[in-house]
Amino acid sequence: MSEDKVKPTDKWKKVSGGNFWKPDKGDTIIGVLVGLREGQYKRKVFDLQTDKGVITIPSSSVLEGILTEDKLERRFRIDFTGWGKDRAGEETKGAYRNYDVFILEE
Repeated sequence: MSEDKVKPTDKWKKVSGGNFWKPDKGDTIIGVLVGLREGQYKRKVFDLQTDKGVITIPSSSVLEGILTEDKLERRFRIDFTGWGKDRAGEETKGAYRNYDVFILEE
């Protein structure tokens, strides 16, 4: 690739690593687990095929123990129940994410 100089007329478009689910407390996502891959800090991210396309769910200790390779192609409902609590007992976005996870029975 050449080391071209940036021109004032160049137009740039932001590129991101996926269509990430950014839930608010009480949000639900339903879809088929179609992928597990390594994300930032070598933590897993999860790809769900939904009616709106493939949505990526960021890593969570709760999800890492449930959404495993042996469950690929299974249908899940994931409810975001809120953020974990800090030492003062307050919900905070700096803490872990809480989910309730359901799998469609076969």
